[in-house]
Amino acid sequence: MSREKTLEGFQCPSCGAPLEIKDGMKTVQCSYCRTMLRIAGEPSPEMQIIKKTIPKPVPDRKSIELLQYEREEKRKTERIIILYIIAAGLILFITLRAVLMKPSSLPAPEIYITYVPPKSTITPFPPYASHLLTFDTNIENASMFYPRDIDLDADGNILLAASDVDSSTIYKFDPQGVFVSKEFETDSIIWSFSVGKDGILSMSFGFDVHLYSNGQEIRVIEDQPSDDHLIGQDGSLYIVGSDQTISRYDQDGVVNMQISEVFETHLGVSEISSHLAVDKLGNMYLLGESTAVIFKFAPDGTLLDQFGGKSENTSGQRQAGTFGYPHSIAVDAYGRVFVSDWDIVTVFDANDQYLAWFRTANDMDVEDLAFDKDNILYVLTDEHTVEKFKVLAPN
Repeated sequence: MSREKTLEGFQCPSCGAPLEIKDGMKTVQCSYCRTMLRIAGEPSPEMQIIKKTIPKPVPDRKSIELLQYEREEKRKTERIIILYIIAAGLILFITLRAVLMKPSSLPAPEIYITYVPPKSTITPFPPYASHLLTFDTNIENASMFYPRDIDLDADGNILLAASDVDSSTIYKFDPQGVFVSKEFETDSIIWSFSVGKDGILSMSFGFDVHLYSNGQEIRVIEDQPSDDHLIGQDGSLYIVGSDQTISRYDQDGVVNMQISEVFETHLGVSEISSHLAVDKLGNMYLLGESTAVIFKFAPDGTLLDQFGGKSENTSGQRQAGTFGYPHSIAVDAYGRVFVSDWDIVTVFDANDQYLAWFRTANDMDVEDLAFDKDNILYVLTDEHTVEKFKVLAPN
């Protein structure tokens, strides 16, 4: 004998389990207790579900308790899996944080540039060099202002080239760091520039070296993509090509001396970039950035010496007179060679022997070095400041 019962909702009237009811269904079987049910009316929140004859016995209390136990165990398993996922995420986060915050295995600059003199005691700044002045050169507060080169004219005025994304300007300051004028502007990047004693201004941009006098272009040395160039004290123009070939031009623009591919010839390797200095005798000094080697040539191109070199970093120290990443070179009135390496300036005597070192005044990395006629050293930093130093005269 069948018994009918009217219920509201979508639950089995026998066990309370949820029912899956689709459009058009007239009957449905509970997936838990297997009760066959008849649906009265269209599917809606108000429809009636009427229990029909039960083909199988309604689950007893024990079966229902077993079903509830299985559900609870499933929930416990799901919670445990979620906890495992959270724990794994925390472990991964802590591990990554520890790795990222761990000090680099590479030595820090302060350690990397700690010198160990071979036989003598190092004399850092002071007293080897006395700091006289520091001034800011970014007078226009340009966000992309990048200082490149510094030089001095015959009157002691300071000229420096600075670039942004696609243009360059040469600024002039007086010896005390007071802005005087913009000497030159171009829509190209100035890679290097130099000032002759007669006021000739030379600049390397594009693939040529341009010479100007009183704002007028007087000569172009074409097809000379250069690492560096400068005007010597006798007015000669020295150009270092991108293959590190040194060419010297007389004042008529004629090549009168050439040294081919210096690093390939003498070391058998190529250089990324190089920097040039010429002393008052006409000796040439070519510094390689990646090899950290300095070659010294006589005015006729004869190789005189090779010194410097890459540091062998051992326990955070290196032998004096070697470099990590040298970036500029200058020679003073006494023939001493000054080489920048990050925020350190290393000094060699006229015989190319290590002499001393000192830091920049504010521990800023050096972009370029230059001396004036009174042997005052000017240091252009990567923070667009210029620092002036008085260096000790030789004994």
